[in-house]
This record gives sequence, structure tokens and C-alpha cells, in this order.
Amino acid sequence: MPATDASLDHLENSTQDDVSLAAALQERFLTVCERFQRKWGMDIEFPKEITQAIFAWRTCVARYRKKDFRHKASEKKYVRILAQWTVDENCKLCGTPIKKIEFGD
Repeated sequence: MPATDASLDHLENSTQDDVSLAAALQERFLTVCERFQRKWGMDIEFPKEITQAIFAWRTCVARYRKKDFRHKASEKKYVRILAQWTVDENCKLCGTPIKKIEFGD
């Protein structure tokens, strides 16, 4: 039986960059949500992938707060997806060009 993605998704050590990205995302994500609410008078309805990304990000942050600096590959992927989505939405709300985040690995 071939290995599935889930069976390969084990905890691995997080770099300082991984931890910093997850932490920095907190303020920026909340700012985007607040800006959207002020501009449109309603809460953002998150696409399914972003909802999954939020869950993965919160899981990482909870682990980091317990001083367990590890993540799964899927969590790292979703944190990066959420970071890019947050930048995209902020740029749209502010009327600025969308910037692509370049991750250094």
C-alpha cells in the first residue's frame, strides 16, 4: 500500500523564521479582519482553504506557546498560505499592488 500524505506528515523542528512568521501573522491577520469589517460593515467569509489554514496556524501557535517548537509539513504550508492571503487581502483593502511573499527555503 503506498504511503499517503497524512502518513508522511510528522512533527519536525521549526526554525526561528517559522516561529516568527506564525507570531507576526497574529497582528496582521486581525488587522485585515478589522479593516474588512470597517470597510464593508460585515465579517469576512473565509474560503474553505483559508479556514483550514487558520486552524493549522492556530495549532502551530498553541504548540509554540507551550515551548514545543515543532510543526507538521502541512501546518507550515497552511501558515504560508494564510500569510500570503493576509497580504493579498490587506493590499486589496488598501488599494495597493499585491506583493508576493518570498520564503527563503
